[in-house]
Amino acid sequence: MLPARVAVRAVAAAVLVLFSGCGSSGNPAAPSQAPVTQLDQANTPPWQGGWTVIGAASAVVRLAQSFVPSKSALTAVEIDLITANPSAGSAQITVRVVDENRPLASATQTVVAGFDGMLRFDFPSVNVTPGTLLQIQVEDSSERLLGWRYGSNTYPAGAAFFNGTPWNGGAHDFFFRTYGY
Repeated sequence: MLPARVAVRAVAAAVLVLFSGCGSSGNPAAPSQAPVTQLDQANTPPWQGGWTVIGAASAVVRLAQSFVPSKSALTAVEIDLITANPSAGSAQITVRVVDENRPLASATQTVVAGFDGMLRFDFPSVNVTPGTLLQIQVEDSSERLLGWRYGSNTYPAGAAFFNGTPWNGGAHDFFFRTYGY
């Protein structure tokens, strides 16, 4: 018969060996973990007062911002908005992410007058190619309620677009954040 101290150590060692592989990637019974969404691209410098009304949908997208993701999945976009017309009540804001005019993701939210700040649009995970130029397109439901904040060339990897062309030759950028993994 083993002394009590030796027996306890032997049992503890056996338990440690038995459970040492649990939860590791080598254990097929371990549950898989969902990827962690992280900030990818951001253009949020101190605001100097620039904004423009988003405007309604038309044949040519009025406002857009190009960006270059560094992650292979896009999960959310935030845009920096300000109430432009407090008497308008509310508006439907739609954000689309496109790759050479091919829609990758779209989401719509109702926003009421008085909103001021980052508005987040979540998407199901969208596969993107890191380093590829994409575009955030924004439209409202014609009430001209909200404006999108911008700055002077504050995001060198992209440009603001106004009525389908780079705004002032690419001299401006809208404020935004993208998220992914």
